Amino acid sequence: MTDFPLIIEPGDKILFFSKFLGDQACSVTINVKNSTKEHQACKVKCTNNEMFKIRPPVSTIKPESSGKIVITFNPKKQIPECGKHFFNFYSCPFDGELNPRKFFATEKAKDSMSKKIFVDFKKEEEVKENDKENKDVEKKDVEKKDNEKKENNEKIDNEKKE
Repeated sequence: MTDFPLIIEPGDKILFFSKFLGDQACSVTINVKNSTKEHQACKVKCTNNEMFKIRPPVSTIKPESSGKIVITFNPKKQIPECGKHFFNFYSCPFDGELNPRKFFATEKAKDSMSKKIFVDFKKEEEVKENDKENKDVEKKDVEKKDNEKKENNEKIDNEKKE
C-alpha cells in the first residue's frame, strides 16, 4: 500500500479542548495538504453525524496546495470517552469531470485511499480545577511546615533563654 496522498495536520489525533465542551460547540480546524502533482478529491466521514459537523465534508484540493476542514463537536452532547470516535479521510486522484460529491458515488472513487484519525476530548476546567486544588493543598502544606518550623525555632530560642 502506498502513502496517503494528503498531509493532514493534526495527523495523529483530533483533540476537542474547551472550557465549555459539551455545553457549547467546539471546533477544530484541520489543515489538508495535497502533496501530489494531481488534483485530489477529499471526503471526510465520522462515526456519529449527530455528534459532529464537518465543513466541507467533500472537497477538491489542487496539486501541491492546501485546504482547511472545520470539524465541530456539537453542543448539548455528552462528552464521550477518548479514542471511541474517529474520522476517516478519503482521497482519490480527481479529473474534475464531476463535482466531488458525485465523484465519490462512482466506481473510480472505490480506489480511494483512507486515513483514520481518532478523537480525544478534554474539558479545560477539569485540568484547571485539579491544578487549583493541587496548588491549594501544596500551599497549605508549605504554610503548615513554615508554621511548624517557626514554632520549633521559637521553642529552641525559649530554651536557650532559660
